[in-house]
Amino acid sequence: MNSGNAPTLEKKKIGTAGLVINGLAYLCPGCILMYYGVANQISGGAFPLALLVAGLVMIPTAMSYVKMSQKYPKGGSVYTYASKTMGYKIGFLVGWILILDYLFLGVTCALSSGIYMNAAVPSMPAWLGIVITVIIITVLCYVGIKTATVFNAICVGTPVILLGVTIVIMCKAIAGDAPGSSGTFFSAQAMVNTELFNYQGFLTCVAVLCTLFVGYDAVTTMADQAHNPAKTVPRAVWIVCIYTVISFVIVGYLMNCAWMYKDGLVNDPDTAIYEFNAHLGADWFNAIFVPLNTLCSIGCSVTAVIAISNIFRVMAESGYLPKKFFAYVHPKFGTASRNVLLCGAISLVAILFVGNLVKLAELVSFGCLLSFAVTNAGVFIAFWIRDKRRGVKSVWSYIVLPFFSIAVNMFLWANLGKLAMIVGFGWLALGFVLLLIGTKGFKLKPEMDLDAVPDAPQAEAVTEEITEEITEATTEAIPEGIPEEEAVGEIQEEEK
Repeated sequence: MNSGNAPTLEKKKIGTAGLVINGLAYLCPGCILMYYGVANQISGGAFPLALLVAGLVMIPTAMSYVKMSQKYPKGGSVYTYASKTMGYKIGFLVGWILILDYLFLGVTCALSSGIYMNAAVPSMPAWLGIVITVIIITVLCYVGIKTATVFNAICVGTPVILLGVTIVIMCKAIAGDAPGSSGTFFSAQAMVNTELFNYQGFLTCVAVLCTLFVGYDAVTTMADQAHNPAKTVPRAVWIVCIYTVISFVIVGYLMNCAWMYKDGLVNDPDTAIYEFNAHLGADWFNAIFVPLNTLCSIGCSVTAVIAISNIFRVMAESGYLPKKFFAYVHPKFGTASRNVLLCGAISLVAILFVGNLVKLAELVSFGCLLSFAVTNAGVFIAFWIRDKRRGVKSVWSYIVLPFFSIAVNMFLWANLGKLAMIVGFGWLALGFVLLLIGTKGFKLKPEMDLDAVPDAPQAEAVTEEITEEITEATTEAIPEGIPEEEAVGEIQEEEK
């Protein structure tokens, strides 16, 4: 595909900062504000506690992503990790599930943008807002990751600033003992309302909120477009994870302190932030929330579309999907442009989910939680079984933490709703059919077998070995009477 004058994947690389920006844009720093009504309604006033549990669950999984991204510094995220540790069949199916996660995340963001546009301007139907959002996202992803990263920097910076302003407003309300507030910064009821607490709803809420912490997964899909991915990707994973856990739990707790949740508190949970701001006397914030939310939604979707496009491309290069379409690289922009257009078309499905934001969020969690479980299993296979790492530290790092994360992720996954299970397994069945067709009934292995790609340490050793061989051969080939430096330069130029 990339031989001769064929276009190649965009050569412009991004460093740790760019990876962090894209990771934060994926999870969207300001999106936490939009979950106040929905999360409290589902869990029974336990929004902050659900955030805390989800964050604690995600930290061990983030550790697994760090280990795997260091060992396999290649784009594709869990698709690459599963292919390298469990074989191409499992790798494809896991990658296929990961695509479902990213697809519905983009759909969720487009839906959020549309319903808030409609809330601000009732004369504008939600479907129109969704279409406008999808068009902007598609154009940004079509022209390249550098353009998308610059835009995402704006999408990350603006919400962070306005999130800071919101925190000040909430603290002022709490300190001033405003009506409906806890009147104190230390309130057990703000963390969880025991009178309203719903255990089953709480588990569903945690499963949905786990998707808020997965910016680091988006980071690992961009390894092919990163400088020195074996170092920059793991570093970005940690930064995104720690920032998200700390900031989201604090903001969620302050929101419940500023306006203690109770039954019937808000009229529309999907757009409860409007009522929240009005109650705190910050109606002015509503005037700028719609453009803020649109920016956040676009930034999140841009990262998701780039991730999906990369996964489709890697799968096509592996021989699973038609190369002519899915591995196509735009000759000018160097992007997987046809994949981007496909993602844009699929994102319009958001129109069908107007009024069902929670159901759509559960669809994201189906693929998300399964992908986490597989990544953790990959750590055990790669380091404990294959590398035969032993010792107390290895037991903790490669057995205890991964299997704990697998158990928790699968437990939460099992508590998702019926629609998520139906759509999720339907998508998985479609992937299995594609796998059968692409491999002619498992008789053919993928053209680009990821098992043949050396791990990061092995790749360095291979490079050193080749360098030594070239140097030795070059030295032996120097004719007598010719200066060594001049001869080496000429011979190496011919070798190139």
